[in-house]
Amino acid sequence: MDMDLSLDLESRKKELQTIDSVTLAEKDLPPLRFAIRDLLPQGLAILGGSPKVGKSWLTLDWCVRIAKGENIWDHPTTKGTTLYISLEDSETRLQDRLLAVTENATANLHFATMCLTIGNGLEEQMLRYISE
Repeated sequence: MDMDLSLDLESRKKELQTIDSVTLAEKDLPPLRFAIRDLLPQGLAILGGSPKVGKSWLTLDWCVRIAKGENIWDHPTTKGTTLYISLEDSETRLQDRLLAVTENATANLHFATMCLTIGNGLEEQMLRYISE
């Protein structure tokens, strides 16, 4: 690749990308798809908060309910496959928590206790998982 073209592409990546309001207003965009209606859009979500306030338990409960198609706080869910990545837990601890949250496990709730890192293969792992 020509060095000048390469530098031009790199500088364009750093530019602020904007869209004017007329173009945005006229753009045909698909509606958001929700895992939990009006609460959690489908896709990657990161839940933050202070330590030991129940983030892991809440996330596990949501994953179970989405996998089963059950409501969450009167919000309907879109039943689907969920992936709970827990890098600090063993399968034993995950099993204990799962059985504390539900008596009926479902095949479309998946767990991982190890994965690659962002920029070092995680993206490829996620794409492979989604395609399977």
